[in-house]
Amino acid sequence: MVLLAALLWLLPVRVLSAYLDRPWIPVFLDEYPLAVCNDGSPAAYYYRPGMEGSRRWLVYLDGAGWCWNAESCSHAWQRSHGTSTTLPRTKEALMPRAMRFLQWGLFDKVRSPIADAHIAFVKSCSNDAFMGDRPPLINFDPISYPFSQRGVAGWHFRGRRIVESVFLDLRKRTGLGERFGDRVIYGGCSAGARGAMATMDFISTNTQFVGKAGV
Repeated sequence: MVLLAALLWLLPVRVLSAYLDRPWIPVFLDEYPLAVCNDGSPAAYYYRPGMEGSRRWLVYLDGAGWCWNAESCSHAWQRSHGTSTTLPRTKEALMPRAMRFLQWGLFDKVRSPIADAHIAFVKSCSNDAFMGDRPPLINFDPISYPFSQRGVAGWHFRGRRIVESVFLDLRKRTGLGERFGDRVIYGGCSAGARGAMATMDFISTNTQFVGKAGV
């Protein structure tokens, strides 16, 4: 009984230690003017460094939010997933969310078959399954016409640009594709999986985004 109690006490400490070893970091795509959410705020991804010497990357597209016309985009769920303004902006602020959702399955640092990989978890904020590339259809002043009052004609749908910018940013920040033999695993869940499937050929054959890496 004493041993069991000790193990139960140590488990959160071990999980916390693993997290602190390679913490998730929020990265906002401020340098890429077309990589924006529905409301025009900069898109973002959560990045976790790989193990030292790793030449593998996982680019994983989030699955929350997808709509295709005024009716399907009219719900509060889509609007809440159309902005980056509510996302954590520091690794400390991101930590509780990452501890809850980004420590298991593919993201498990011990059990995952790609535990060594550099990971970019691309947040969904464009409601287009990462496939769109359309500016707002109307001109407006974002201050006098805030996102909470805007119809879809005033939304950005720039999911494809978000994906492109993530790959460009990873190339610049982490050296993705600098060497032959570099490997990228590209996918996602739900709407993100659909987006990865639709953009796979374009991304994997474009050296601007993947360099010398295989996908």
